[in-house]
Amino acid sequence: MSKRKVSKRKRTPKPTAEQIARFIDPYDENAVVLREGDSVALNLGDILDKIRTIMERAEMAPGTPMNLEAVLAPETVVELISAGFGPGVVEHLVNVAAEIVAARYPDFGPGVFDWDVRELDPFEHMHVSTPDPHRYAQLPLAKQILTDALNGRSPRVTDRTRELDSFAIVSLLHSVLLMYVLIVGGLAARGREE
Repeated sequence: MSKRKVSKRKRTPKPTAEQIARFIDPYDENAVVLREGDSVALNLGDILDKIRTIMERAEMAPGTPMNLEAVLAPETVVELISAGFGPGVVEHLVNVAAEIVAARYPDFGPGVFDWDVRELDPFEHMHVSTPDPHRYAQLPLAKQILTDALNGRSPRVTDRTRELDSFAIVSLLHSVLLMYVLIVGGLAARGREE
């Protein structure tokens, strides 16, 4: 009889009191995931607040490079998608984008301006540090979703993402942020010209 080696999965240690305190602190924007063994806790409220804050900052400093990694740590994105929150995060991104545009640029709000970003080519209008086709494979879907949100219509993210796998959701997150940066950058430039 041969002996088989049984590998033990490395378990993460229990969180310390300091880690738990940081996790529940609403002002600590870096502690949004807490792991203990095989369990993971996501502080979804803080994650969504952090997304909004970073998107607002990007609008205030147009031209500043922004990508998904600047918004959320890659491991946080993986945990969110694994937990089934990917479509919800996409919906949050597009709704925040629409809210920021409507609040900051009222002449381009829903009912005032008829948005259609489906024909915009972000690679033609801005420098993209990583123009990887896989990263932005969901760009057409991102454009449709943003067009609806900017016009005050439901982006129907859950319906539109139902058949997408995890990689496609990550691509959609990248694509929505790319289009958001293009839109607010264009609006800011237009405001400076007037």
